[in-house]
Amino acid sequence: MVKKNFKMIKEEITEINKNFKVEGELKTRLDLLLQEVKKLSKNENVLLNLVNIDGLTGLYNHKYFHECMVKELSQAARFNYELALVMIDIDHFKKFNDNYGHPLGDIVLRKIAGIMKSNIRSYDIISRYGGEEFAIILPHTGRRGARVIAEKLRKAIAKTKFYGIRSGKKEKLTITISAGVAAFPDNARTKSILIKRADKALYLAKEEGRNNVCSSLVTGKDYIRFAFCPPTLSPFYSSVLRGIREVADEIGNVELDVLAGSSEQSYKEQTALMKKALSNGVDAIGICSKIDIGSIVSEANKLRIKVFVFNFKHIKMTPPGKIMSYICYDQFMAGKKMALFIIRLLRGNGNVAVLEGIPDEIDSIERKKGFMQVISKYPKIKIVASEPAYWDRAKAREKTMRILKKYPEVDAIFGLSDEMALGAVDAIRKARKTGRIFTVGLDGNQNALESIKESKLTGTLNTNPVDIGRIMIRTVLKSMFKQDRVSNRIESPTTVVDLENVEKFL
Repeated sequence: MVKKNFKMIKEEITEINKNFKVEGELKTRLDLLLQEVKKLSKNENVLLNLVNIDGLTGLYNHKYFHECMVKELSQAARFNYELALVMIDIDHFKKFNDNYGHPLGDIVLRKIAGIMKSNIRSYDIISRYGGEEFAIILPHTGRRGARVIAEKLRKAIAKTKFYGIRSGKKEKLTITISAGVAAFPDNARTKSILIKRADKALYLAKEEGRNNVCSSLVTGKDYIRFAFCPPTLSPFYSSVLRGIREVADEIGNVELDVLAGSSEQSYKEQTALMKKALSNGVDAIGICSKIDIGSIVSEANKLRIKVFVFNFKHIKMTPPGKIMSYICYDQFMAGKKMALFIIRLLRGNGNVAVLEGIPDEIDSIERKKGFMQVISKYPKIKIVASEPAYWDRAKAREKTMRILKKYPEVDAIFGLSDEMALGAVDAIRKARKTGRIFTVGLDGNQNALESIKESKLTGTLNTNPVDIGRIMIRTVLKSMFKQDRVSNRIESPTTVVDLENVEKFL
């Protein structure tokens, strides 16, 4: 309104000068008045900028961001074009300020603001959202395009060198960012929900390790129907399911069908349940099976149901069909890691018994193969027994009792799964040898972690079953967007867990 009045005054003065013969003192006064009006108009522009600009970074501020979001979203809806929002956070910035001080933190904020500003388009709107958070409004841009821009910013900042002084020494520093992307209309149609979805995607980027860009997983469909088909709901597969449910509950539009067999070896039942999942009209199916799933995958491909395989790196599939993604960990490497752990426990010298899974099954074979490859390099480590316990705790307890009677000098027992290792723990306690024999498992199930905390089980390999579930359902949701690509193979990291670090995983 003020700006409008200044413009009118200037126009009236110009009109007076033009249409009337104004001379002498009156002309001088009108010219001075016109100059004052021009000065006031310039000052008003400066004041408006001060209201809308963040004083530290020179970017737009939080208030102006919200004003722009209303206007830009309204335009996008009216003229039917895409609009994306990128939320950005500097990784571990509080820790950076604690280590190097807020003055250097302010320099970093200004430099990062400059990098971002020089790497976006002239019509994009970048704001300091608050603290170390930034928000970028990208008109005429969808989810995929926004990810490309966010990735460009992430790489540009990661390769920029910063310097700080700590304890009197100059240090070369690397700063990274995490970013979350959400788009109109794919992920949301209102301002508040678009911000919320971008913020959740940012949280996901942090959860997946930081220095990362993630898109919102909320699809345009009312709901996504996903069938989870493990061999059985053992502790391991229950943990995978827990991860799936955590993400599904957070997203809110996932309908989950859980179709699990009654045992690891109930193969006919598993086949029937997978066929049932396909007949239920699901959007995607997650399969973990030791049987040939060729016919199931072929049928799913015909029905345009997306297939995801989890836990196994290799599967039987005749005829071969299309798998969207394998979500697994390297079972051969898992066996190698546990061999190195046992060698360290025994200091390279001792007698070891192995409890295998189901004979001729690939996961049991791979784990043992990796284990034996390492052990073979240590001649003072002797494998005195290696027997199948069929992934079953009761069978493992019984086998261990027999092994202990036959080989009383056993120093360590390696169960190729946590359930078998826990069965061995029970047998060792019954034989009154607790504390004398190291017992090691592999999976990272909750009950195994609790047993380690209680100093019963010596250790396990945490294969991150909960994370496998999280990764799988996120990959399923990403695959629902035509413009998003999903990796054909995603490996979950593994970690050896013992009494020293078990608290981190509980």
